[in-house]
Amino acid sequence: MGLGLFDNKINEYVQDLTSGHWYTDDDGMLYIVPSDENGIAGIEGPDDTVVMAELNAIYRDLPFKLTCPFHVAKRLGLTVIADTFKRFNTEDGNYTA
Repeated sequence: MGLGLFDNKINEYVQDLTSGHWYTDDDGMLYIVPSDENGIAGIEGPDDTVVMAELNAIYRDLPFKLTCPFHVAKRLGLTVIADTFKRFNTEDGNYTA
């Protein structure tokens, strides 16, 4: 199942967020770094946070495929979300883990 940016004209997902790196912090905030398979997309998460700035810096310096989410999580004090816990809540339109 795909989650992410959907193009109604071609009837397919153009950016599948489930294939990205998902993190959560101690406050339950979710950060989603999309895979760069279809070009670079913005990181999803709370705006104007130190964590968001750090994630942007890390993923700007290294290609997505070479970035180990577990090293990023350890460096920033985050938890990696396993693929089986990645969800999209259709009731409120938000991603959840």
